[in-house]
Amino acid sequence: MTLTVPNVVAWRPKDLIGSADGIDAMSRKIDESMHSLCLDQDVLAESWHGEAAKAAAERVVGESSTAGKVAGALSVIAREYRTSSGMLDGVRSDLVQVVNAATMSGYTVGADGVVDASAILAKQDTSMSRNCSHVR
Repeated sequence: MTLTVPNVVAWRPKDLIGSADGIDAMSRKIDESMHSLCLDQDVLAESWHGEAAKAAAERVVGESSTAGKVAGALSVIAREYRTSSGMLDGVRSDLVQVVNAATMSGYTVGADGVVDASAILAKQDTSMSRNCSHVR
């Protein structure tokens, strides 16, 4: 896909912040759930003994470790979304500023980013024609 000026102008980098907030909430929920599971396992270990209890405890430790890695990876993703939001906002703002400056100077900027100076050149030709008409 080739990006166009309207595509970039339509970017909504702040939406990435909302996504990052949602991802962080999932990460916290996973951490809270695993913490609760470990607490429940500790309570259960006081009254449950034997091979089944040992296997259950080992599984809780394994699941908790895996969940911790998932929660950590989600936190990294959320952080990257926040960083990317700032970068995208900067790119979008720079593009809008450049296009606005070019347009205010009389240039036409196409959706593909190509700048057309024909309107400025036409004004200059008309101006030169007026200035030179009295010289003949």
